Amino acid sequence: LGVDFVLYGSLTIIGNSVSLDVKMGDVSGKEPTHAFFSQSQGMDEIIPKINLFATEINEKVLGRRVASKPEPKQPQPKQPDIYAHPEKLVEGGFGDDVGQDQRTGSGLLFTAGEGGRPLSMKFRKTQNFKFYITGMALGDVDGDGNQETVITTHHRVYVYRSKNNRFLKIAETADERYRNNIGVDVADINGNGYAEIFVSGLDSHRKGVSSMVLEWNGDHLKKIVDNSPWYYRVAEPSGRGIILLGQRQKQRDPFRGELQEMVWAQGTYVPEKKILYLKRNNLMGLTVGDVMNDDRHMVVAYNQGDYLQVIDPPGKVEWKDNAYLGGSMLYFLLPKAGREETERRQYLPMRVRIEDIDGDGKKEVIAAKNHDMAGRYLDQFRKFKNGQIVVLSWDGIGLARMWTTRKVSGHISDFFIGDFDNDGIDELVASVIVKEGAIVMTTPNSTIIVYELNTK
Repeated sequence: LGVDFVLYGSLTIIGNSVSLDVKMGDVSGKEPTHAFFSQSQGMDEIIPKINLFATEINEKVLGRRVASKPEPKQPQPKQPDIYAHPEKLVEGGFGDDVGQDQRTGSGLLFTAGEGGRPLSMKFRKTQNFKFYITGMALGDVDGDGNQETVITTHHRVYVYRSKNNRFLKIAETADERYRNNIGVDVADINGNGYAEIFVSGLDSHRKGVSSMVLEWNGDHLKKIVDNSPWYYRVAEPSGRGIILLGQRQKQRDPFRGELQEMVWAQGTYVPEKKILYLKRNNLMGLTVGDVMNDDRHMVVAYNQGDYLQVIDPPGKVEWKDNAYLGGSMLYFLLPKAGREETERRQYLPMRVRIEDIDGDGKKEVIAAKNHDMAGRYLDQFRKFKNGQIVVLSWDGIGLARMWTTRKVSGHISDFFIGDFDNDGIDELVASVIVKEGAIVMTTPNSTIIVYELNTK
């Protein structure tokens, strides 16, 4: 065909934010693939961006000098078109379980319940990734004082850095097919100035725990713990600083086992203090903190049905939600029971956090909610149509829903709160699975959405 280069990419719309992700490959394979990424506000800005792409390709790839033209005047923003792009990611409308503080066309991040207020109107996204994000966390991996974003897929770990509006990969591990990564946290528990990467995982058959801990050695990520039988989560209870939690499940039941506080000793992580014995909870969907804002540290955790619970130190359930949250696609295979011919899936819970997300001095609970097309009636099948982040606050009786993000097509696989872009202000960061890639010969598609939290 006489073709020298192939140009391909994607256009993604989130509310009024438009991102263009383009790659250009040399057909002969002699030149590396060139990647171009840009964002704009509104469809009216996208044509000038495409023109800039063409100029950049001509100059950087083809070596052609293009005469510069005056930048066109940016048009005034328009009200959203009801016939929006069919691939837009963020859906219109707000949650059914919050008040009707709807602001059409505002790009509002959060809608508020009674007495609430909006937090922020700004959000953006990274480029798309052709893998399924199983976990995500922020931390200072290389000890330079800046935050990196750690991403896990089923078999790999990636470290990215947000710099100059670009999301750059700085490290990755080899593909490990014998492990299924189910979650990640980042914290400097051993106190050497480099935050460790705690990767909770299952074995290749999903019948046992096989976790690992990675650390930056100045050149690459090195394993300092491998094939660990512990689930890991990092928490930050008020007045305690960052602590490492561990759970070692009993036999093949991921929702039973002692919850321990762990420390670094003799070259590994060992249990130091038993917090409580878990009978219906898994550490991947558990945290510890002052959820009632009364200086008591309580456990907040999902049960097997994805209902949040507040558990006191002796193990008594103080409160249980009457509506499900969470919704993970990651699962553990249970042993066959009775005359069952196949092993049953036990879906694992999602992350839950305790944070002062709105800067009012009180702790809130942050959770994800993915909406199942089957309404959670089929315990062995899940298919999510959309997801959102929900913020809850203790009102003296229970955890009441205070905020919710707009629904996102696909489902949320993980989230975190931290300074994503190192500007001194925390963001709410969520990994979104646009396409699972569960069908043979299909490729998964993920992205990361960053919500600005202007709480100052």
